[in-house]
Amino acid sequence: MRYFALRLGSVSSTAIIALGVALAFPRGGTFQDPAESQANLTGPKLPDAVSGRILRSDVSEDSLRATIEELAGCGTRHSLSSWNDPKRGIGCGRDHIVARLNAISETNGGRLQVVVDRFQATAERTHNQPVPLENVYGILPGSDPALSKTAIVVSGHFDSMPSDFMNPELDAPGADDDASGTAVSLECARLLAPISSGQAPGHYRATLVFAAVSGEEQGLLGGTRLLEYPAIESDVTHAAAPRHHASGAARSAPRPWRPRSPRGPSARAGSRRCRARR
Repeated sequence: MRYFALRLGSVSSTAIIALGVALAFPRGGTFQDPAESQANLTGPKLPDAVSGRILRSDVSEDSLRATIEELAGCGTRHSLSSWNDPKRGIGCGRDHIVARLNAISETNGGRLQVVVDRFQATAERTHNQPVPLENVYGILPGSDPALSKTAIVVSGHFDSMPSDFMNPELDAPGADDDASGTAVSLECARLLAPISSGQAPGHYRATLVFAAVSGEEQGLLGGTRLLEYPAIESDVTHAAAPRHHASGAARSAPRPWRPRSPRGPSARAGSRRCRARR
């Protein structure tokens, strides 16, 4: 091995690159280990195509746009607004989400389990009084007896708030924050449910949960409940919790889930979108 000491201030970058190429590839053409005969050289072994892969072209812009428009059309989805009015309020948003998840389930043989999780929570933004809240989950059970106890969660929050964040009567369509994130969670369910149901090659050994949570703007209430829910129902732990929050906005690179404090854990951490391959 030969070493060269160069003063970078006096040598151009082109010369340095040329020197590196000359050292790496001698006159013979390509670098050859003298101890290895040319006959023994083989090309790299490429992996088989990913089974059940999802292409970018599979993602439906029409489906994403329709979900966002349906949720924004509820006028407001403030967590303290009506859960019973089918045309305005957070109950309107819940109904649209449940309808879309039910349609996905029916298309895929009912394997996607649709759950409306009703609970109560108390926080400063609920006037320190318990209020009714609801999360919606689409659950694809894992196929592996052991790994099915691990849940990979994809979530967005479907509640919204106006500038006067305690006023449930004001308009708060929340197309970006966070109907867009909820739309991505539902689109992931649409794309991944056929693979799990056997309509396409491949399946999932861990459990997948596609969630739309409420109470986000009142203090991460729905996200906290989401992390508690599997433990309430069965012995399930979270492996990751990708988030979809204001998906149209520029955000940093995906990060792994970690608990937040002092408000407690939140499902709002991780990546923003279902992974797709070109």
